[in-house]
Amino acid sequence: MALAAVLFVLLSCVAPPAACAESRRVVLVLDEAEGSGQAIDTHLFGALRGQLRELDVEVLVVRSVQEPLASATRRARQIAKAQRALGVIWLELPRSGPSVYLYDSSGHLYARDVEPDGSAVSQSEAIAIILRSAIAAMLEGELVSMTEVPLPPPSGGPVPVPALLPPAPRSPSGAATGDRAYVRAGLSYVGTLFARRTTWQHGAALVITVAGPDSPLFFGLDYTQFAAVELESNGVRTRVERHPIEGFGGLQRQVGPVFFNVQGALSADYMVRTTEHVGVGFLATPASRRWLWAMSTRLGVTVPVWRRLYGVLNLGADFVLNPFHQVVPQTSASADVVGSPLVARPRLELGALISVW
Repeated sequence: MALAAVLFVLLSCVAPPAACAESRRVVLVLDEAEGSGQAIDTHLFGALRGQLRELDVEVLVVRSVQEPLASATRRARQIAKAQRALGVIWLELPRSGPSVYLYDSSGHLYARDVEPDGSAVSQSEAIAIILRSAIAAMLEGELVSMTEVPLPPPSGGPVPVPALLPPAPRSPSGAATGDRAYVRAGLSYVGTLFARRTTWQHGAALVITVAGPDSPLFFGLDYTQFAAVELESNGVRTRVERHPIEGFGGLQRQVGPVFFNVQGALSADYMVRTTEHVGVGFLATPASRRWLWAMSTRLGVTVPVWRRLYGVLNLGADFVLNPFHQVVPQTSASADVVGSPLVARPRLELGALISVW
């Protein structure tokens, strides 16, 4: 339990910055002129949202008319202040090729020209990649890889701030989990109580989880290496080594930046039992090996920590499907029960996952 407490404190220390949604948003200004429905900026929202999701950055949208750079910069400054945004993004679309502008709420303006070759979709993807790199640098306090543009001198009166557009329609499942598939792998601490009159058992697990696009469902596999369990009764001491492998699945729902989930699992636990000591009147039994099957139910929470890194906390219980006793024979032809696995075992898991795809 001491190790679990330490890991929980560490996770609590690093999670709050990632959970602060208000400081992790950008505003995308799109052209509201008629006929712009087929322009590059209509594809940019989806591409940008996909690129920034892994940074846990929200993308808001407003529509406004095209303005000269000085007016557009004043408008961006006011939008950033009103929406408490990290930055404001807009495009200029001359015939020579699109240019993307990024106003940093700290008072810097950046620009990058994009090659005019390719379709509107491919150009949007290129711009989204440029912006992802720039915004990641802003979050980390590093140098932004775009050309810094001197801020135009202040002039004129206040510029009206356009209203935010409602988010694009999404399926109910996409609203819960985002619309991108992922594969995550990581390590977890696992703690449980194997049998009565035994100490809390500590273990380390290798975990992999996968989810498809536009789906609240996820699936995974894990293997846990537990410390051996010592069972003792009437001078008989038995050692049990466990090697559980399990498959699990669940349903998750996003609330702000945090994902809550319910899970079910089926585990196959390969157990090796050896008798280390027997007292007078008992016979040592040879080493034995068998499988212990169990089903599990859990409640969990996944917290974005940094870029592709996620903290995981799961609480639940394992329910043994084929319980049995650990016994040692006596010289009088009877047997003595050394220990029995709990039919319902508590389970704590605390770990970290990183998106590998």
